[in-house]
Amino acid sequence: MKGQLSVDILFAVMLVTITVVSIINLGTQEVRGAKIMDVSSKLRVFSIDIRDTVMKLYSLGPGFKVRKESPFPLEGNDYILVIINSTSSEVQVKAHIEGSTYYTVQRLQIPIKSTTFANLTAENSEFWIVSTVTGGATDVKVSTDGS
Repeated sequence: MKGQLSVDILFAVMLVTITVVSIINLGTQEVRGAKIMDVSSKLRVFSIDIRDTVMKLYSLGPGFKVRKESPFPLEGNDYILVIINSTSSEVQVKAHIEGSTYYTVQRLQIPIKSTTFANLTAENSEFWIVSTVTGGATDVKVSTDGS
């Protein structure tokens, strides 16, 4: 009878342990998913902000520039690549954050004359959006030095 009681207690403890481990695992997965959604949302809003800034600078004409910063602090090997693509007339944001890769695109309704990019890292997390004249027409570029 004592042996049966010990086996029942061990079995109950094992079931409780498995339940607790399962709940912790589920919570960890939910937190990881929430972080991915947070980064993805911030990058999407960032790309929309860049698109709107490009459109505003184009409408103002040449000679204006706006400084932008990364939407969150970058650490280690994290990077954000901001591209204004003249071929597809798009703002593309490619990022590698905490081991995950993200990509978002915003379509521009203006003609872009040249493809430019700015690479944001932990050491350099700001860039400039500059309106210039290229081939006699207004053009908007991104650069890390403001030129």
